[in-house]
Formats: sequence, C-alpha cells, structure tokens
Amino acid sequence: MKGWVKSENGILTLIDLPEEQDSTLKDGVFSVKMLKSLITTDDLLELKDDFNRDNYVLGTAGIGIVTTDADENSVFSLKKGDKVYVKPFKACGECIYCKSNVKNKCADLKVAGEDYDGFLKEFVDCTENEVVLLPESITDNDALFIQTISLALNIIDRLNVQKGEHVVILGANNLGIITAQLLKYYQSIPIIIDNSPERISLAKECGIYYALCKDKDWVSEVNEITSGRMASQTVYLQSSGISIKYAFMLSAVGATIAIAQSSPKATLLSLYPATKKELNFVFINTGYGNTSTAINIIVNKAIDLSKLALKTINFNDCGELINSLAEKFNENDFISDIAVDMI
Repeated sequence: MKGWVKSENGILTLIDLPEEQDSTLKDGVFSVKMLKSLITTDDLLELKDDFNRDNYVLGTAGIGIVTTDADENSVFSLKKGDKVYVKPFKACGECIYCKSNVKNKCADLKVAGEDYDGFLKEFVDCTENEVVLLPESITDNDALFIQTISLALNIIDRLNVQKGEHVVILGANNLGIITAQLLKYYQSIPIIIDNSPERISLAKECGIYYALCKDKDWVSEVNEITSGRMASQTVYLQSSGISIKYAFMLSAVGATIAIAQSSPKATLLSLYPATKKELNFVFINTGYGNTSTAINIIVNKAIDLSKLALKTINFNDCGELINSLAEKFNENDFISDIAVDMI
C-alpha cells in the first residue's frame, strides 16, 4: 500500500506503507479503499512546519468504499461497496470527558493529518463509528467539504451568533466563504475580508454582498456597514495572511473573536487593544460532533459549494504539485484546496 508522507526534510514523499486490514471484518475493524482525499492550506503549513513530527501521512478529509463483507451474524451495518466519509478526528477515550461520554469536549482530540495519519493513502482501517454512510445525492467533491462545513458550524455555535448581527470574517478561503454562507442561511450579516482579489471575487459569486479586498479601508467600511457599531462577532482564520490586529480594530466593545484553524506560525502582538475593548476569545480547531448536520446542509443545498476553489489532481502527481506549493506558500496568494483522485 502506498501513501504520501511528510519526510524528515519536509518534502511530501510517496512510500510503501504497512498493509492495513484485509477484507475480513476483525474485532470491529474494517478496511476502506480511499476514493478521494482533500489537501488544504493546513497541509501546506504542516509541510513547512519544522516543529511537527515527520513520516506521517497528510490529508485532512477523505471518502472511500467499504471493502469488507460482514457475516450473517454480525451487527456490522455497512456492506461491501458502501461509500463512506471517514471522520477526520478521534477522541482519546481516556480523559474525564470521554469517560463521561462527553467526547465533544475531549481534552486530547486527535486530528487526521496532524496527530495521526491522514487520508492520502490507498487504504484506511476504520471502526464503524469512525465513518458515515454517504447519501447518494452527495457528490464526491461535495463530500470532501463535510469537515470544513462542520468546522464552520462549530465557529458559529461557539460565537452564539444571533439573527441580524454583523459578523466580520478575516479570510476568504473555502472555510471563510462557507462560514459566510452559513451565517446568511441563519439570517446574520457576514462581512468577509481578504487580501486576495480572486478569493473576494469567489465570495461575491457565492452571494456574499459585503466582501472587502485590500483596496478598501476596512475600518471605515465596517464602521459604515454597521452604522458605527462595528462587528458584534469576528472570525479570524489564522491562514488568512491578515494581521490579527484587524480583528481587534473591527470588533465592537465586548465582542467575541473566534480564532480558527491551527497554524505553526509564531505571532507577536500587543493585547492592549483587545484589553481596552474587553474582547472575548474562543479557539476552534475542529468540527467534532457536527458531521451529520454538515451532511444535511449539503443534501438540502443550504449553501453553494460549486464555486469554491477546488483543483483536482491524480494520486501519483501529488508530490510535484504539493511540494511546489508548499515551498513558495504565502497566505496572501490565491491557492485552491486540492481534491486528490485516489483511483
């Protein structure tokens, strides 16, 4: 079995991996043949990060086909050939929250492609509670966005956004645009901001009315849009390439700022503006617990995924393209998410 791993020199390398489970259901573990995997800017940052571990498989989301047949007496509800979404996180099972069956508060939640092998490999071993059967109405590419939608839902939930509130989103990558669309769906007013004209253009194509690029005075624009109140809540995406000081400047007194996406980059900043405004902070890294809701969002076409930035490549071509993107990666550049065809 082959997979793309981050090698010791920070290069994505194709290697032979140990074989996973065979086609027989054993101890509740079965094998999934991967069909598609998603590579995002988070994966590019992982490649550039000198402090993260090496020799692990990248890939932050994946879908595949069950290769296991269950016998007649098995409680295994999936069957060979079922198409499934593989959840990209695992609760530790050991902390007080997991033992109290409150796994969404797991103190040591593991994330695919960060803490354990991701999905950029031919087969993945799973248990039944680690996958979700995909409805036939969901396309493969749309299914790759389940985790992104789950994360956006978690951001909105943690901010406790109310109907009619203005919410600034700093970063118009696919997560930012999906978050903005969901805010519209829940009848809030998103204001999305980015340095990339291409990303702002995509946001507008997806129906986001207030989409501000670097040629605008963001503070003056948000002040006018909100009639002087500024943003009730703010979402700051760490991969946006925008200084976090703008999150402080664009937020109203007492507002909450959600800092989302993990980033290995060190940030030096003064907290004085945040202290003066008495701002609140929440940090979000996963969409754990929102998978079913995200699938319903896609099935009901509550948001438009068709215009998002998504480039498709073949499994064998990953190394050259992804290594090139990682080497010259700049958060202000327009970089699509990458759907990898595994077949």
